[in-house]
Amino acid sequence: YQRRVHGDLKIRKKTIKFEHLDTTHLYNQIGATSALTNNSEKALKYWKKCLSLHEKLFGKDNINTAKLRLNIGFTLLQRKLQREALEYLECGLKVLQEKPEENDEKIGGFHFMTGKLLLSVGRVDDALKHFVSAFCIYEKVLNVGNEPTIKCLEEIVDVFKSQKDFSNALKYSLMLLKIREFNKDPAKISSTLEKIGMLYSFQHQPKQAIEFLYRSLEIKKGTVKEEDLTLAGTYNNLGNGYKELQDFKKAQEMFEKAIELGKKDSKNGVIASVAFSLNLAQTFSQANSHEKAVELYLFCEAASSPIRGVNPFLPIVVENLSKEYMKMKDNKKAMEYLEKLLKIQVAQLGEEDIKIANIYGMMSDCFSETKSYEKELECAQRALKIYLLKLGENNENVFVAYCCLGKSQYNLKHYQEALESFLKAIAIRDKLPNENLGENPVIYSYIGECYMELKDANNAKIYFKKALDIQLREEGKDDPGVLYLQKTLERLEKNND
Repeated sequence: YQRRVHGDLKIRKKTIKFEHLDTTHLYNQIGATSALTNNSEKALKYWKKCLSLHEKLFGKDNINTAKLRLNIGFTLLQRKLQREALEYLECGLKVLQEKPEENDEKIGGFHFMTGKLLLSVGRVDDALKHFVSAFCIYEKVLNVGNEPTIKCLEEIVDVFKSQKDFSNALKYSLMLLKIREFNKDPAKISSTLEKIGMLYSFQHQPKQAIEFLYRSLEIKKGTVKEEDLTLAGTYNNLGNGYKELQDFKKAQEMFEKAIELGKKDSKNGVIASVAFSLNLAQTFSQANSHEKAVELYLFCEAASSPIRGVNPFLPIVVENLSKEYMKMKDNKKAMEYLEKLLKIQVAQLGEEDIKIANIYGMMSDCFSETKSYEKELECAQRALKIYLLKLGENNENVFVAYCCLGKSQYNLKHYQEALESFLKAIAIRDKLPNENLGENPVIYSYIGECYMELKDANNAKIYFKKALDIQLREEGKDDPGVLYLQKTLERLEKNND
């Protein structure tokens, strides 16, 4: 057939104008038959010739020209020439986007393929547009419950989740659920219900999350064995939902069930038990049962220690143990675990990571509690140095670090240095858009105390009054802090007189 077509082309070159519609048709036929015989190089050669003539005869916005571009793009993709393929596919689909009557299942497939290709080169927003276009086409031209529509919806949901746009991810997940229910596949219905539950959880809507997780659980109980970790995972997710609702008794029940089922998995049981026990420990901590939390964290520490390579649990466990001991006022144990945490994180992240600065900040607080002010100052300085290096000056963490530095300098009676640190913190705060930082009466009180120690009564009164105004507004006239500030101002007034 190709030999006959080539013969026709030779005749045409001698007898008629070469830029003729029939010539483009012949080029297209050679390209198509070459593609069918897996001769992609030849297919590209003749389709590109066809495209060149087609553009001269009909322009770039012609439907058939656009479809030729899609064929070329697909063939380039087969040859792993992704960037060139993307150029042809996007150009062709742009024309067809404006001609919705021409869109069929094949065009939907090209949109889906282009979306996947765009994802691979990091153009997430453009990929999303093509996935949505493919979905809209499939919805119109295919029957309910078809696989291409399902794949499209899965990609759309994944992209929205990656962008933390949980609202839109939920919208398309609910569409996917309807198709799953139409297809009557229990395992996939259960999986989709659980994912919807988690999307509600990400949006801090625990009641809706729990509703969908229970629906998933009821189906799962009839489709998987007890030792299947996915069943334990659902109980764990339910525990997190109840924890957010602050129903700690119910959360504990769910986490304990997850731990019990997790142990039945011979391969991943240890890891699952540690993960679920961590959540239960956090539940005890939120319920102010710190001894029980510590007990579970110690179990997690012992159970996760044999894990080879980078242990994802150990830093979390050690950090939480240090926090629990600080809440229990056991500063010696808290410092023991903070030093352990510092060693682990420096080995994994190096000495100039933000997490290292966070640890130094916690160590500074711990030394403050034990009145080890020199060490408190040293840790505060190290934390600030890393924050400035990694985040620049105008950052919330830097603001907090200057406050901590000022407090440690004040504790050492370095009042001039403390004053400079607190004023620097306020200057940074005023440049930040974060309204949550607000005006803090504690900082103004410290500044007032520094000015008072430096014998500058006028400035001391200015800042004590600022602190008093905020404290009165937030806590009322009977607050101990309010009473202290009022007495301090009275004393300053008397001294002035």
